[in-house]
Amino acid sequence: MNKGERMLEEYYARIAMINSNPDLLKDKSDDDKNKLKDALDKVSENMDGEDTALEEAMTNFISTFDELGLGEVSGEKTRSLSLKKGTNLPRQIINDVTIMTLKNF
Repeated sequence: MNKGERMLEEYYARIAMINSNPDLLKDKSDDDKNKLKDALDKVSENMDGEDTALEEAMTNFISTFDELGLGEVSGEKTRSLSLKKGTNLPRQIINDVTIMTLKNF
């Protein structure tokens, strides 16, 4: 598994944790929730940008999630990944799960 695939799995695993456990953020401060939301907003903002910018935004989200101590991540892949022509990242799936997760805030 290459670095990009590993990063995607880590991103999806954390997104899945938020979406499958609505109480995960319940005890977090508004400041912590805003940090996580801002990190997800950056992913959305970079959806149409260069792969490197999107990867940086996703890595920032992963780091923020971990810094907030939101739990261990299994890293299981739950969806197949299809790539947008001319890119290395599955932007439609990233966009869908990011938008869905932002609705939890």
